[in-house]
Amino acid sequence: MSGLLPQMRSVFLFLTCCIVNCQAQQIDYLVVENLAQPFQINDRHISNGGIISDIVDLIFADSHYDVVHKVFPVKRITRMVETKKVKNWITYDAKVWNAMSEWGNFVEEPLFSVNHTYLTCYHQPEQINNGKDLKGMDINILEGFDYPELNALKQKELIKLFPVRSYLRAFNLVELKRISAFVEMEFRIRFHLLRNQINSGCFRFVDMSKIIPAYNIFLTIDKNSDKKLKNFVESRLRELKKAGELERIYNHYIYHFQPQDLGAD
Repeated sequence: MSGLLPQMRSVFLFLTCCIVNCQAQQIDYLVVENLAQPFQINDRHISNGGIISDIVDLIFADSHYDVVHKVFPVKRITRMVETKKVKNWITYDAKVWNAMSEWGNFVEEPLFSVNHTYLTCYHQPEQINNGKDLKGMDINILEGFDYPELNALKQKELIKLFPVRSYLRAFNLVELKRISAFVEMEFRIRFHLLRNQINSGCFRFVDMSKIIPAYNIFLTIDKNSDKKLKNFVESRLRELKKAGELERIYNHYIYHFQPQDLGAD
């Protein structure tokens, strides 16, 4: 019997290691409450899709990682990350924002690029090459968001900025020609037009890239997480991008999204 003890001990240790290694590693996916559509969509504190959310779920599908969606207001997310109340987290950021760079590392494989547009029902300007093309314009922007390039033009007294609380309000003011234009990310405007089934024949999209340059959106990961996690995400992103999956998800929310895709209210 004594001769079997070392063998039994070895088997026990082997099984213990297998159990530990086979357990899914939890990843806290941080979702901003009510501000990030269509990056992240949520309803009553429940994550409910979105471009970034769908990509994150697809990255970790059929892996040894278990993704848990956690929906919080943006200030609480920042506080939780700063105080390390969430660990092994992943979310999104842009290098022009650097909102999470103090605590996270960018995944060096961009998800997609975003550009801003000048939504108007006027025939002018036909194109925007510099601030002078916007001289005298009254422009709606979203309340609570920062637009440094537009603020600079405001300081030069070339334009006036009027914050609005919702996309619907901005669309209404543009259609009634009570405002020169609404400036925002083009894909967010298209998403909200599609979601609210708005199809105004007067809307014109004028590219704003000469004023607000296009930039990339990235995933960012907890600096204290295992390097294997970052390597896994980068590898999976390259695979999904090559297979056209990222483009498919993006196009769904910009061109094919339907209100019922969110489910019942």
